Formats: sequence, C-alpha cells, structure tokens
Amino acid sequence: MPSDEEPSRPLTLKELSFLSAIGAVFHNASGYRDVQDALDMALRASARLRESGVAQAAIVRALGIDEGELVHRQREITHKPRPPAPGSRLAPWPSSAPASASGLFLGDIARHQDENQSLNLSQQSEQNSPVSLMSHSVSSSTGAASARRVLFLSGNADAGRNDFTTEAAYIRQALAGSYIELVEKGAVALGEIRGFLDRHHPAVVHLAAHSSFTDVHLTQDGRDLPTSHKALCDQIARARTPPRLAILSFCDSYAMGEELSGAITSVISWPCPIVDVQALPFAQQLYRSLASGDSVATSCRDAEAAMGRRTPTAAPELHGDQVARVF
Repeated sequence: MPSDEEPSRPLTLKELSFLSAIGAVFHNASGYRDVQDALDMALRASARLRESGVAQAAIVRALGIDEGELVHRQREITHKPRPPAPGSRLAPWPSSAPASASGLFLGDIARHQDENQSLNLSQQSEQNSPVSLMSHSVSSSTGAASARRVLFLSGNADAGRNDFTTEAAYIRQALAGSYIELVEKGAVALGEIRGFLDRHHPAVVHLAAHSSFTDVHLTQDGRDLPTSHKALCDQIARARTPPRLAILSFCDSYAMGEELSGAITSVISWPCPIVDVQALPFAQQLYRSLASGDSVATSCRDAEAAMGRRTPTAAPELHGDQVARVF
C-alpha cells in the first residue's frame, strides 16, 4: 500500500470518469440502500487504485464524496458484512485497472485522533471485509456531546455581499461559557452538507446564505452555485441523525422551512428579505436564549425583540414543535 509520503501516480482519464460516475450515483441516490451501494462501489474502487499507487486524496477528490462517509461505511461493513445487491447501476471497472487475485481489498484501518480509542479490528473481521478501510482520523462523538453542538454552514458570501463571518462571531459570543460547541464551515458545497451533519451530529444546524428567487447560493469548486430549496432539504433530511433545530438565515426561506419541518423537529425561517444588521442581533439573542434552556418559541421571541427598530417587514416563522428545548 502506498503511503502519503511515497510517490503516487496520477489517475487516468478513464479512472477519473469512473470515479466521477460513482460520485454522481451517490449524490443522486433516492434511498438508503442506493446510498450504501454507491459507497460500497467507491470503497472497492478506492482499494484497487490505492494498490496500484494512486494517492488517497486524489481518489477522494475524484469521487466527490466526503471521506467521513467512506470511513463510516467501511466500519459498518467490517462489523456487519452485507451481501451485495443484485445488479449494478454502473458499468464494470475499466479493464485497464489492476485487480487483486482474491477479489478482497484490505487496506489501512481508520483510527480515532485519540490513540486510546483506536479501532482494533480482529484478523477474522479483516478477512471478512470485502473492501478496504480508508485512512482517516475521525472524532469520537458521544451522544451527550452531540446534543450540545451547533453547526454553522455559510454559502457564497460574494453573491449577496453578506458578512457571514461576523454572524458566526456573534453566535460564538452568545455561546461563550455555555459548553456548547460551535462548528463553522464556510463556502460550503451542496454535496458536503450531509457529510458535515453525519460527522458532527449537531443539535442545531444554522444555514446562512444569500437567496435569490427560489435558489440559495452555495459554492462548487470556488464558484457560485445557485441551489434549489428541495436539494438543500434533501441533504439535511438524509442525515443519519437529523438536527433538532434548523435555522434558515436567508431571505424568503419560509417555503423551505415548511418542507424541512417534515424531517426536523423545529425550523426557524424568514418569509421576507433580511439583511445583516437584522440577522446579527437576532442570531446572537436566539442562541443566548437557547443556551439558557429556553424553548424554541421563547428564544425566537427574545431574538425578535433584540432587533429593536431594525425589524424586517415580517416576523420570523417557527415551523414544527414550538415548545421544544434544544439544549
């Protein structure tokens, strides 16, 4: 197996196309089984390419799948092997790719950042695994820690000249001393959102972005990517452990809030345009109240009052459970 320090060969055009096709199957999967099938194909392809000298980072980039998803799937397979589904949605692996005589591809073992919690898989488990485990450091999140975490996701700030960095800073200040962790991810791509949710298991997801018409502006390869409300809802709703509260901090997010409330306990949206001078005090007071144990409805009212005379044309909308307490 090549290590990250050893020379690696580049992917061929055929290999790049095949990996990209696997990534497309994953992102367009309509159900849980389709997602797992796509991840299994990705892991098998990764194992073959790594044995032939391709760097792991290059494979992950070509797949376009968050590496945390691959690690999680490998751990599932290692501990609970699943027979392959009949049929395949992709053509066979290109004939030019090297193959293993045994058909089993055993790779590195993913380890926790804390060495005391390293994964120790038995030899029998490794022999039963049909795919390789990609090297990746994963955080060991407990259920208690997951209940006190906010995931702040921001889109393309250039599209509306928004100040998402300051919004995150206001939230950070509001949570200071509360033992609630704030995880910040800027300029996110659509395909990253579910991976972030599955990796961090937040109690709250806060999405700050510029909105125009029915699209929310995210990024793709550093460029602006208008994204539909439905595509965003699908990414959030497909998380293994959906957050209990979603805050849609962008203009005219009411329709998305209605749709998302079918998968998440509580959602806060805006039925009107909102600018930074309104969003900042609202977010700061909202998280102060949530962190003190107030219900979502009470926290929302406190946050609305904190805007003073700078209120938008309509009040924020609360979808779903109004008396829920997030922390």
